[in-house]
Amino acid sequence: MFIGLVMPTLVIINNMRKLGIVLFVVLFISVYGNAQDSSKVEVPNIFTPNSDGINDVFRPSYKGIKSVNGYIYNRWGEVIFQWWGLKGYWDGVTFPAGVEVPSGTYFYIVKGITFSDKEIVKSGVVTLKR
Repeated sequence: MFIGLVMPTLVIINNMRKLGIVLFVVLFISVYGNAQDSSKVEVPNIFTPNSDGINDVFRPSYKGIKSVNGYIYNRWGEVIFQWWGLKGYWDGVTFPAGVEVPSGTYFYIVKGITFSDKEIVKSGVVTLKR
């Protein structure tokens, strides 16, 4: 995929004015060149849902992602929470019951789709500390 600005540049490669012939070539030059897909998902490894206003939710950050689904699992592999969309997050309660889960280690899977329709999957553990 090409990303960048293309600047047309006029170059005279052969000037034969005496014969009334002038040959012009237009080159298209990339100012920025080809760029790799810089999409990414960054995920915190701990959060503290204790209502102090600091790290109260588990919220991944996204760059170059157009859509995302997130899943939180307990240690038995059961999905206890999920979200859809870039503004989704987990606040340490189950869904749909809304029961606070205890401090511990939980597993996550975050699946994102980039603007170039590439799927990015990030998985790991997050520690919840009350």
